[in-house]
Amino acid sequence: ILIDEDIFLEHFPSSSGIHVFLIDAEGENKEELESGLMRSFRNTGLDLTYTADRLAEFNSVENTYLSIFLLLGGLGMILGTVGLGLSLVRNIQDRLQELGILRAVGFGKNTILKMLTREHIILLGFGTLIGTAGAFVATIPSIFSEFIDASWQTALIIVGLIIINGLIWIYLIGKISLGKDLVGSLRTE
Repeated sequence: ILIDEDIFLEHFPSSSGIHVFLIDAEGENKEELESGLMRSFRNTGLDLTYTADRLAEFNSVENTYLSIFLLLGGLGMILGTVGLGLSLVRNIQDRLQELGILRAVGFGKNTILKMLTREHIILLGFGTLIGTAGAFVATIPSIFSEFIDASWQTALIIVGLIIINGLIWIYLIGKISLGKDLVGSLRTE
């Protein structure tokens, strides 16, 4: 921020921020100008910083927040797969009679497990796709910024963990639920 020195000293009398100079130098003359300034002001404690380096320091704080929110968002999506597991339990409990009829007419447990798995993999796929698309839209400004280092590897690892976690929930809950006596559930009908 560039303001008049008198106004600055009126509002911030104890600040020493008024001793900042902005220097515009071209590519070839930068090194000569830097060495000349360092020689001329060596007794005054001159500290030269390139604009790109200063902006990178400012953006490092923003990058830290983005990394934290990326991890928290990934954790939220992984917890969402726990919700998928709970909905799978509820779905199987509601469909016990239907699954019992399938078992009674000759479908094997593995066939029923494959059917349930396919149904819920579609649900997991759409949920992950929608969540990833929303996260991508939210981070478009960061993607096109030259000062923010977006970690695609971390994002892909988190999406991979979400899918693996969801597949484990689907398989385990389906396997445990189908271990029950499904034909016996028809006796109450």
